[in-house]
Amino acid sequence: MRIPLYVLMNVDGNGESEIICFWLAALEDKDTISALMEVFKENNEQWGNIKVIMADKGMPERQVLIEKLPNAKILICLYHTLRSLRREIAMDKLGISLGERNLALEIVGKMAYAATEEEYQTLFQEMEASVPRSVREYFTANWHDVRTQWVDGLKNQTAKFMNRTNNRLESTNQKLKSVISRYSGLTVFFEDLMKCVNHLKCERDYRAANLELKYPVLQERRQPVHQDYYLYLTPYAYGFVKGQLGFYEKTNIIHAIDENSVLVKCRIYGEMVTSCDNCNCSFHKSMLLLCRHIFCSQETLG
Repeated sequence: MRIPLYVLMNVDGNGESEIICFWLAALEDKDTISALMEVFKENNEQWGNIKVIMADKGMPERQVLIEKLPNAKILICLYHTLRSLRREIAMDKLGISLGERNLALEIVGKMAYAATEEEYQTLFQEMEASVPRSVREYFTANWHDVRTQWVDGLKNQTAKFMNRTNNRLESTNQKLKSVISRYSGLTVFFEDLMKCVNHLKCERDYRAANLELKYPVLQERRQPVHQDYYLYLTPYAYGFVKGQLGFYEKTNIIHAIDENSVLVKCRIYGEMVTSCDNCNCSFHKSMLLLCRHIFCSQETLG
């Protein structure tokens, strides 16, 4: 059987990868994927709560996902971003020299890791002033206007749980390939597929059970604030919050703006307004958890 297998996956509250859907599609055109998306939505009443999709820029189904999941923001895997740029910014395709190619790749590589819009714009201006016209035209036509989908710092303004790539999916894909015999018949294929899926589910359930059954003695839990968050959050989420609690004392408050917000000095973002429950930093926007700036704001405002 030579039919592509589509795997849809999400991330649960324990930070575990969970397969939520399989598609077997003889055709990979827009109409087929659109019909499969409708079936998915009919069987998942909470589909409107999907907020983020991580996918490859070259994936032909991207436009269908955008149309069928209008509440979700689509992001581009960092690995596939860099791979596409290396493939397309080529000497033969754009008529450039090796030195010009290396310079262009160096600049766009820095762009991919830019923390802020200001940093990105600085690098963009550097690129416009130093690379050949063919590179500028290719980049502007294909990447500049969708920078919030692939620039790391700009993607962090979306609740993507700090995921930069599709590595979770690639890892599961490798496990499926190691179990499923290539070109096997339909019956054997589904037997092997469900063996692998059930095994992955058992592993995930085992780790989840351990989180509930094991009660580690932590020094931090002697502090009331750590104890409260440890009991309220999953261990996965608490690990992130614990890190922020360890940094918040080093956060600099410039002054209180009103009874609900303060002006914070941040190394990456400069001066930033933060309230007791909201912050514009990448950690809070990406993880939807309280950050060091919010903790500092809460302490300052009482």
